Amino acid sequence: MVAATPDGEATAKRLKHDGPDTWLMPDNTAYAPIRGNDATILAIITAVMRKI
Repeated sequence: MVAATPDGEATAKRLKHDGPDTWLMPDNTAYAPIRGNDATILAIITAVMRKI
C-alpha cells in the first residue's frame, strides 16, 4: 500500500507495475484503477491502526 497523489489529491492504493506502466489499484471494486505513471508517492503504508 502507498499514499500517493496522482491528481493533486492524496489517496491510499496498492501499487502495481505492469510493464512500463504503474497503476494504483483500489481494494474497493466500486472504484477504477488509476494510472500512476505521473503520481507522487508520499509514503509506503506498512500498518493501519483502527480504534475498536
